[in-house]
Amino acid sequence: MTIHRIPRRIARLYALAALGLCASQAIAASAYVPNQKSGTVSIIDTDSDRVVGEIKIGKSPRGIAVSNDGKRLYVSTQPEFLSVVDIPGRRVIKKIRTGDSPEAVYISADGSRVSVADEESNDVSVVDTSTLKKMFAVKVQGKNPEHAAFTPDGRFIYVGAEDGDTIEIIDVAARRVTKRIK
Repeated sequence: MTIHRIPRRIARLYALAALGLCASQAIAASAYVPNQKSGTVSIIDTDSDRVVGEIKIGKSPRGIAVSNDGKRLYVSTQPEFLSVVDIPGRRVIKKIRTGDSPEAVYISADGSRVSVADEESNDVSVVDTSTLKKMFAVKVQGKNPEHAAFTPDGRFIYVGAEDGDTIEIIDVAARRVTKRIK
């Protein structure tokens, strides 16, 4: 289970924006939890530690990440999709085909790209967050890649595999693995 939280500063900005629209609305800090069996994501108010809603996602949501502006969720779903969720509308707005059995989802620091570790196809998919299209995929040697995290500058993706003894480094611009670390 992966829990991602919208930073309080973003939640406060939402709260201020909501006050501009309707003085009675307040937006609390939220956590989002994928529920594989029910095909939903639970929304948890972190101030009260209560489930305040659910979003229907699809089959087996697994990895999850919140966009930098707090308006979208990126959720890996079986068998081969990255589901893009409009948080305010609480609905899936797009399903993007990735590789087989997507797992972890990460967002680049600048918010322009999402990486998805695809376990069964042994690759990492990269999606453009402005066009909501898969840009490319890179095969890795390690079996069952679990994580594919961007470096802070977004130039590289570090990939860890469940059945591998190395960390593979993808050069994003070159769109290939450029280094392996035992």
